[in-house]
Amino acid sequence: MELNPYAPTKASLKESGQGDAEPLDEVKLASRKRRFVTSLVDSTALLVLIFVMAGVLAVVAPSVIGLLSGPAGYLFQFAIVLLYYVPAEFMTGRTPGKIITRTRVVSRTGGKPSAGQIVGRTLLRLIPLEAVTFLARGPGLHDRASGTRVVMTTRET
Repeated sequence: MELNPYAPTKASLKESGQGDAEPLDEVKLASRKRRFVTSLVDSTALLVLIFVMAGVLAVVAPSVIGLLSGPAGYLFQFAIVLLYYVPAEFMTGRTPGKIITRTRVVSRTGGKPSAGQIVGRTLLRLIPLEAVTFLARGPGLHDRASGTRVVMTTRET
């Protein structure tokens, strides 16, 4: 049976009278090692994107580039992080890192995450040292607090 992380859970299908489906428990959660590789790929892509956008700003509006060393620089980086994660994870459940590692973000019940869940998990990523919460057993902070999980996908998805 092909894994479909967006398939409704058995409980929700039984409630609606639509039969059986594959619950999140039967979908394989991504390993810590895979999550680490995903994080490295996405962090690298974000750094490249931030430098490229800063370079574009330096050419287009040289007077603005001086502001990026202060609080405006943090806002600039914050905006890039939001623009990187939110559209990709909300529309497809995948970032470039997740595509490479063949994983996808889903809601805790296995369905497509809501926009609020994606924004929440993205904001939680901005907490310093949040990534170390994945060293503990179980999901990390940005998964637990947003009600999401990262699962394995098949090659076709």
